[in-house]
Amino acid sequence: RYNPELTRNHINAMVSIQVAPKARPEFGKMLQYQPAVRQCYQVTGTYSHMVQVQCRDIAALEKLLSLLQKHGQTNTQIILATMEGLGLDF
Repeated sequence: RYNPELTRNHINAMVSIQVAPKARPEFGKMLQYQPAVRQCYQVTGTYSHMVQVQCRDIAALEKLLSLLQKHGQTNTQIILATMEGLGLDF
């Protein structure tokens, strides 16, 4: 279902990042001090991690991305809406 609260006051995004295995402990420590980080997943594929973030605006997202990019290449998807179940109802 469409959730207007999700996008009204915040920018929600998923950031994929490729972190070198040796750098993962430092990367994990850094994430712990970022209040915009909601969740971090270690994943398979081109990127090693997906980081779910919630920033107050685009400028805050850009600042966080600059910090993340010190640890590896990123790819960002801004979340426009959420859907419940497989019905894809908005």
